[in-house]
Amino acid sequence: MSDIKTNRSKVRTRGKRAGLDLHQIVEAARSLDANMLSMQSLADFLNVDRKALNYHVKDRQTLLNLVAKDMFSCRFSSNGIAKSKNWQDACRLYAMDLVDGLTALDGLAEHFNESLASWGLEPTEALFGWLGKAGFKDDVAVRLVAMLVTLCMGFARDAIQVKNSADRPRPRTLRAALANVDVSKFENLARIADLEVDTYNRKQMEFNLEIFLLGANAILQPEV
Repeated sequence: MSDIKTNRSKVRTRGKRAGLDLHQIVEAARSLDANMLSMQSLADFLNVDRKALNYHVKDRQTLLNLVAKDMFSCRFSSNGIAKSKNWQDACRLYAMDLVDGLTALDGLAEHFNESLASWGLEPTEALFGWLGKAGFKDDVAVRLVAMLVTLCMGFARDAIQVKNSADRPRPRTLRAALANVDVSKFENLARIADLEVDTYNRKQMEFNLEIFLLGANAILQPEV
């Protein structure tokens, strides 16, 4: 952060005179622990009066939203999507970039705006462009994108849950449930529990995405 100086020996400055802009504030906030981030802790870090921050950001919630949006936007753009070979590749890239953007947020994921109204205009515009070229009607394209975003958000939530842990809740809870019953009555579940398939890794997301694409293609090319 070459443009951010935090010389605590200097007198704190206020309002416009602090020389801050929104970019500097967000950049500084990203360097701090999100769980400990507050308007006051950021003001202390920047060595400015808290009112200097309030001139740009009204409260902690707004600050967290701005930090989350900035982190997310670094990984979710329209560049690759616009250059995709076809609508399927556009969907794949959109989905994986969305997942990467969400998982990068970690604890800030709760501040993600589900509608993508302001967080992903360009990539979403590019995706709808590909779906339109492929022949999907607008109402169908809307439902497909809503489904795709739901798939991505669900997977990202799971991935964040296990990101810093070796624990996999689904197989663990299944094994715990089977430990208290007669497993002979649940031979299918017992067999599945022994497999310990990891449904939290990238391979699972790729599987989800290919099923989505198969379904979408079936809509595009219905059987005669």
